[in-house]
Amino acid sequence: MISFKQLFLLMIFCIAPTIYAYKHELAVCAIFQNESRFLKEWLEFYKLVGVEHFYLYDNNSTDNYKEILYPYIKAGQVSLMRWPCTNKDLNAQITAFNHCLNKVRGKAKWVAFLDLDEFLFAVKQNSLREFLRDYEEYGAVCANWVMFGTSDVDIIPKNKLMVEVLTMRATITPHLRKHVKSIVQPEKVIAVDSHGATQFKADFFAVTADKRRHSGHLCLPLTTEILRVNHYWTRDKKWVEDIKIPRAEDLKINLMLGDDESWYITAAKAHSITPTEYVLAVADFMNAEQDLTIQRFVLPLRKAMGLDGVE
Repeated sequence: MISFKQLFLLMIFCIAPTIYAYKHELAVCAIFQNESRFLKEWLEFYKLVGVEHFYLYDNNSTDNYKEILYPYIKAGQVSLMRWPCTNKDLNAQITAFNHCLNKVRGKAKWVAFLDLDEFLFAVKQNSLREFLRDYEEYGAVCANWVMFGTSDVDIIPKNKLMVEVLTMRATITPHLRKHVKSIVQPEKVIAVDSHGATQFKADFFAVTADKRRHSGHLCLPLTTEILRVNHYWTRDKKWVEDIKIPRAEDLKINLMLGDDESWYITAAKAHSITPTEYVLAVADFMNAEQDLTIQRFVLPLRKAMGLDGVE
């Protein structure tokens, strides 16, 4: 016969929340295609701000990404998955992100779902892990995009960082809502899409960096002075010519059309021009103002890249 003490302990065990011994406090999930030119800088930047592991999904790349990733895989810092899905309507990205979300429950406390042209960081702190310790009661934290252009750079020199030379961004207009990307706690989230969590477990939700409850892809007012994503959508002029324009023409749509409240070209104008004209117009809008916020990371990042002292 079970004793009262045994019954009490059994009840406590059954109702107590699951306690996870996380392998990683902060991880990043991303899907990529033929981005080896920028891959090492992206990885080293996130290592610098406290990311411990990367879950990377290769979407039919044909470049030398394996050569770049090999040291990180060998060191146990990267988990690489082939993901040969079509990316129509971002299907490959969304399915990869949800595959990762389910894969890392109990393994990673926080996971940021990002692209390889997105650099997420806290504006006043060097460590994202330390920043996130103030948000543990929430299911997710959202960060606004800050859109960067080519800075009129034809091709980024091999002895320079992308974040070092691309310093021109679009004007941050206060009345326009901006897209967000998210860092989520997998134990508190059921599903995600390309911008963040879409379903939460009971009593959990997403917040902005100033702790306002948030849902959806767009956010106003902005919190770019607390947490931000530098989004290098165009990269350099060579990337625009070789990748952005052909991709837009192949899809026969104006990428990231958005709406008149969230973007830089009115929907009417975007529908009236070709995909090539659209990409060039957006790229032009993103070269409006200089922004050096990320520059404090340049010296340690150059050192991590082996560029210290290289001119």
